[in-house]
Amino acid sequence: MRYRPTVFDFSGVSVCQYGWRTPSDKPLLNFSELKEEKNIMSRSGNILAVDDDVLNRGVIERIVARKGHSVTLASDGKEALHKIRQGAFDLVLLDIMMPGIDGLGVLREIRQYYSMSALPVIMVSALNDSDTVVELLNLGANDYMTKPVDAKILQARVTTQLNVINAHKKVSVLPENVNQHITFQY
Repeated sequence: MRYRPTVFDFSGVSVCQYGWRTPSDKPLLNFSELKEEKNIMSRSGNILAVDDDVLNRGVIERIVARKGHSVTLASDGKEALHKIRQGAFDLVLLDIMMPGIDGLGVLREIRQYYSMSALPVIMVSALNDSDTVVELLNLGANDYMTKPVDAKILQARVTTQLNVINAHKKVSVLPENVNQHITFQY
């Protein structure tokens, strides 16, 4: 049996092929504009890379900066938290095993003040057992990568997280009267 979506309760807003429309027929969101915004979605970001190994920091910095992102470096958890308090970052690339405050401690501290959509964190570590990855994701990591980092994968994951942030910002500014409820009848 096929499921057929039924849409209701638009509070005076209707959906058509061209976008959201109000009773006055003024578009609230034009879907054709989304194609034009693809370049905006892959904008450059301000990224904090945290690793206690100077070579790893250098590799990550070069890979990420190659795509036009601004990269700030931190060598341990304490420095990372200080820089997060001082600056506005779009994304954190965070090692787990560091002296002093480790990556888990930094992640816990970040999540006390920032949601996953406000400040995404990609964990980058030599640890690759599934229990560690699951624990990190449950603590609020947005993604996980193993070392040595693959340049293409790191660039793709950074781009994805920045796109999610940008999409979240766009959705948060939509008019509040654009709400839809979908139920499925079968």
